[in-house]
Amino acid sequence: MNNTFSESAADYFAKYKNDISPFAQFRVETINDTEAVYVPQYRRDFYKVTLITKGKILLRFGNDEILIDKPAVYFVNPLIPYSYQTISARQSGYFCLFTNDFFLKDESVPDCFLHSPLLDVNLFPVIFLNKEQVNLFSTIFKRMVDEAARFYKFQKDLLLSYTHILLHEAIKVSGEKYLNIDTNSRTAYQFIQLLESQFPILSKKENSVRLKKPKDFANEMFLHVNHLNFVLKQTLGKSTEEIISGRLISESQKLLTKTNWTIEEIANVLGFFYSSYFVRFFKKHTGTTPLSYRQSNA
Repeated sequence: MNNTFSESAADYFAKYKNDISPFAQFRVETINDTEAVYVPQYRRDFYKVTLITKGKILLRFGNDEILIDKPAVYFVNPLIPYSYQTISARQSGYFCLFTNDFFLKDESVPDCFLHSPLLDVNLFPVIFLNKEQVNLFSTIFKRMVDEAARFYKFQKDLLLSYTHILLHEAIKVSGEKYLNIDTNSRTAYQFIQLLESQFPILSKKENSVRLKKPKDFANEMFLHVNHLNFVLKQTLGKSTEEIISGRLISESQKLLTKTNWTIEEIANVLGFFYSSYFVRFFKKHTGTTPLSYRQSNA
């Protein structure tokens, strides 16, 4: 299973012809035919809250799966690779997705964010709802849809407030089981935050990737490198080096296919002192050279 990010918020917005922004909110698509829709399992760099009011969907989180065959709300974060497959011919509901830039202000993390199912990496982040709860979540989403469609000077603040309400209600509905999220999950979240803060790379003039080695992250987080590696193995199933390497490969593949930058320029922005180091690194993890990868994906 590939734990690198295969879909970014920018990719998602572009696919649905929406402007790239720190926040997007959509109505869940209704399936109009009997053919099953399957979305491959990989990780995204955004958070997503989905309310299913009608229909059947098979969700896969990591190596586990769960069938949603009644109203439910489920949560996705950058730590969890997931896929879904529609089982019934029609589904309805709502979803919102957002990035760190939208939800986190001045690098502060709201309590409802830390204690919400969004950061759960050990349990199914799915909560089944009764009729009253479905009405409550539907009302919140409907208000978000209405506000997103109109102009208001403080629109972002209002949408952020509704998102906070969603998370608070989810905590209450779940019986507050998320109020005691373990330390390892928070450490893994902090690591992913630091890693993702360096991407995407949009300019050749940007500084090299500052945090590139496990020790760099451990020092930044005031942890021993062995402890960080243990935590990530426990929560994400991969070592610190594997996760960092996977993210560098993911970013390099995007730069190779979506820019005309030279191999040397790409190596430089990714923090490789010599392009030959980058070529060896890329071939080790992909089995091919950067140039061959670019030519085969042109």
